[in-house]
Amino acid sequence: MIDPVKELYEARVYPAMSHPSADPAVNVVAARLAGLEPANPANARILEIGCGTGHHLLPLAKRWPRSEFLGVDFSEKAISLACQRAETAELGNARFYPASILGFESGEPGFDFIIAHGVFSWVPDDVKIGLLRFLRGNLAPSGLAVVSFNVKAGWRERQPLVVKARAIMEVGGVDEVAALEVLRTVVAEPTELSIIDDMLEKGASLLPFDDFAPVNDPWSLADFVALAEGAGLRWLGDSVPGQNPAFPAEMQGHPAEFCDALDEQDGRRFHSVILCRDDAPLASQVPSIMVQEFAVGLAKELPELEEDAAAITAVIGSRAPSAVSVLELIEEVPTLELRKFTRIIHEGITRGWLIARSEPVTLYEISPQRPVLDSWRHLCATENLPLVDAFHRPCLFPEAQRKLLTLMDGSRDAQELKALAGLHYPQLDSERWLAYLAGRGFFTRL
Repeated sequence: MIDPVKELYEARVYPAMSHPSADPAVNVVAARLAGLEPANPANARILEIGCGTGHHLLPLAKRWPRSEFLGVDFSEKAISLACQRAETAELGNARFYPASILGFESGEPGFDFIIAHGVFSWVPDDVKIGLLRFLRGNLAPSGLAVVSFNVKAGWRERQPLVVKARAIMEVGGVDEVAALEVLRTVVAEPTELSIIDDMLEKGASLLPFDDFAPVNDPWSLADFVALAEGAGLRWLGDSVPGQNPAFPAEMQGHPAEFCDALDEQDGRRFHSVILCRDDAPLASQVPSIMVQEFAVGLAKELPELEEDAAAITAVIGSRAPSAVSVLELIEEVPTLELRKFTRIIHEGITRGWLIARSEPVTLYEISPQRPVLDSWRHLCATENLPLVDAFHRPCLFPEAQRKLLTLMDGSRDAQELKALAGLHYPQLDSERWLAYLAGRGFFTRL
């Protein structure tokens, strides 16, 4: 019997990308706020299931050289590329193996972090159950799993459009993009047009693995949590702090069902959640003073804030785009009483207007005199792959800019690079471009 999922992954390679919602530096904050004390990701054992070519895992391996990384995927083609890239970038702390979820035996139980992004909704039900059981059997006692899945609420209007586009593909012998473009000419409803535009924005390389995947099975959060609990896991919340609402007191016994109601209201399409073992030690109360151990940056949009909160965000903003240690912030706002300070930071993180991490991120304010890409980012520029920034966000550059990036091996200073940019890419504002690269954290600090 032909397995259409395996057939797809044998014929094509999943596009290289990183997933900020599955960055352990962010996930560990969400876990600690939920009462779990996971390992420090800078010194941990981290497994990714469905790792593809390793584009999520390898930047983490570069960031945390003392951690051990293992990637598994049933696409031998993808695993071969991951191994080659790890070797080229000299990332000896990352290993990759070809295996299916149901057939994989790690032989190394006790992972501190297990990442399964983009797997659950794209596999049959028996594999879903096998995935959750694998998590329960391979997590360390205080280990943390990140699992993402499509949500029924947001896919209810989306899936009928996929069915119509598939019919166009079959009749016209065209690909997903061409079918959507035809469908767009006959659809008049604004919501449907917006959905089609969103799908078209993903492009031909991603659509066969996402909206048009052989299996695309959206779930409600409550149903997912029930399945996870049946496998011996406990749901702790979303993988990024601040994405869960503050539950009203009368809903405390049914948080997943309450989230489902909000998902229906907002038309949410995707959840990235964190899970732990059902016997993991959880603190009954989490003191707000814990936030002093985090680092924070500003979200893109800020609500209207009271005077003290505005003063704190002004200091954080002055250090943007870096993520600043909360302890450093306390020293920079000495007039504010400590208890109130930590309460404001805690509120900002849990309500989503502060982005928290387990460690600071210090970025160049301007381009350094000698811009240098590390071995991993230089490989990405050379092979036309997205470069992953200091906050684990991917960025794909046009060809002319990519060629300039390949020259950033330490042999040229900023003035030489600007001269080359002026010669070969005169329309580029090289000063601003180098500052942009510095602000994304692409350059190695020498």
